[in-house]
Amino acid sequence: MKIVNYKNLRDRLFKKSWQYLAIAFTATLLLSPATTAQNPVLEPKEQEIIIRDRVQVEVDRAFNHTTNLLNILILVLILLPSAIAVSLWLLRRTLIQQIAAEVHNSLAQIPAEQKKQLLAEINAECKLQADIFSQEIAQLKSDSIAQISAYINEANAVLTELTTQKSILEQEVSTLRHELSSQFHISPNHLVDMSITEINYHQELIAAEIETPPPILNAQEYLEQGNTHFVAGRYLQANTSYNEAVKLEPNFPEARYQNARSYAMQRRVNLAIGNLQWAIDIDPQHKEMAKTDAAFDGIRADEQFKNLMEN
Repeated sequence: MKIVNYKNLRDRLFKKSWQYLAIAFTATLLLSPATTAQNPVLEPKEQEIIIRDRVQVEVDRAFNHTTNLLNILILVLILLPSAIAVSLWLLRRTLIQQIAAEVHNSLAQIPAEQKKQLLAEINAECKLQADIFSQEIAQLKSDSIAQISAYINEANAVLTELTTQKSILEQEVSTLRHELSSQFHISPNHLVDMSITEINYHQELIAAEIETPPPILNAQEYLEQGNTHFVAGRYLQANTSYNEAVKLEPNFPEARYQNARSYAMQRRVNLAIGNLQWAIDIDPQHKEMAKTDAAFDGIRADEQFKNLMEN
């Protein structure tokens, strides 16, 4: 172990005690008869040197003894916490073993009837705790069901509101479809299949008609005018004439049929099917005519046309 440096303590101890030791030593020399008889009287300087050497020896011996004691004390202080910890651990272990032994002996001394009673009490307590736990689970389940029911009611209310809004929108869409059907002169069932381009085209035709109103003709005259355009390959003009004819007579089957043929030549499937459906509804013989009509060859492979012919 490293020796503690007590140099300052040594110096102070030397300064405080050398004078007292020198006085005592001097008195001893002066009072000793043997020393006085054998040695002559020394010079004061020599006496001082002798006394200082003796004092230095005594101080060194006392200091070394004190240092050793302090080092031993430090070692004890270092080892003491470890010894206390070990002692406490051993004491704890001993106490645990002793308590376990006492509990075991106590249980061994309990009569069988008391053991049964103790077990019965323990079982009753466990059953009580289980009942309490079951009640808590049931309450939690009831609360959860009530909360879920509230959520379901809210969802049903929202669903009802959405259904109402859907009905309102369907009525508005149906009204709008009938208005557009009257404007474009096609079946309302096929208006929904029209593309934006086709709707814009009809709007342009209506705008052109407003700007330059055509001459006043009857439905048959518009039909003949449309047939003339159709034979010449002017299909857009033919559709305009046919639309004027059905505007005057919406249930004019021949105008509807010819209008469908003109749209079919342009591959405008939705408008062709819509007008053809209207014509067949008025006069079913147009269905047989459409099966062999070459004007419908361009759309004959379309599923809508096939369904119309099969149904």
